[in-house]
Amino acid sequence: MNGGSSKREVEYHGVRWWLAEIIMFFSGFISGMLGIGGGALKVLGLDWAMNLPMKVSTATSNFMIGVTVATSGWI
Repeated sequence: MNGGSSKREVEYHGVRWWLAEIIMFFSGFISGMLGIGGGALKVLGLDWAMNLPMKVSTATSNFMIGVTVATSGWI
């Protein structure tokens, strides 16, 4: 094994998008009220609610945070 990569394609399908949307809303609210990053909460929401692989959850959370940072930086 080279770093845990199996070099195979994994199929996945997101489920319960509505539950993930609720979790994303509350993670944003909590992170805004406490002044902390909400990335960890978003990853858990995507992993648990939508049943996505962990690599996909972390990449999606990073993308969402990047869009937010780019928007706030432009403003």
